Parts: sequence; structure tokens; C-alpha cells
Amino acid sequence: MGLNTGIYEADVIKAVDDALSLFGIFHFRNNTGAIKTPQGTFVRFGSPGSADFLGICPGGRFLSVEVKSPGGRLSPAQRAWLDAVNREGGVAMWVDSVDSLVRQLKERGVIT
Repeated sequence: MGLNTGIYEADVIKAVDDALSLFGIFHFRNNTGAIKTPQGTFVRFGSPGSADFLGICPGGRFLSVEVKSPGGRLSPAQRAWLDAVNREGGVAMWVDSVDSLVRQLKERGVIT
């Protein structure tokens, strides 16, 4: 849950997913992490720091959206990922609400 906001990150993820679909932006949920096998070893998946959603903006730019609950903070690996995507010409951002998503998509020229 966000810092005493009552809003869970999972709720923001769902809302962001719905908004990206509403805008017709091709995207998918990108899970990262690890699981422990019955044999006791860990299997890691995803790229460390990669964002919650990856996609392609209209016009072909790579999209990367990290979602946090209100008051959440980026890890150093997440910041590095977003910086790298932006540096290479993609559209990368972190959001804690649909309002934040819409504002940043407009600022970056992805939607009007």
C-alpha cells in the first residue's frame, strides 16, 4: 500500500493497464523476480530494474512504464533502466496514478 494512501500498487497497475489499452497503445505486463524450485534453487526471470509495462508507442518508439503506489520510490536499478530507455530515444516513465500516466504521455507526444 502507498504511504498511508489506502491505494495498492496492484490497483494502480490495473488502472494503468486499462488506460494504455484505452489509448490503443500496444503493451504487455513485464514481470520480474525469482521463484524457488522444489529442489531449492532459484530461477530468475525478467531483467533487473525493467519496468512493469513494456510496449510500442504509436509511431514506433519503445515504451517503458514503471508503476508505483502513491508515495512509492524507484530502486536504483529501476532508475537506471528508465534513464537508459530515455537516453536511447524511447519513452520511459514512472507513474503512481492514471493522471500521472496521461500527463507524461501528453508531455512526450505519445497522445494528444
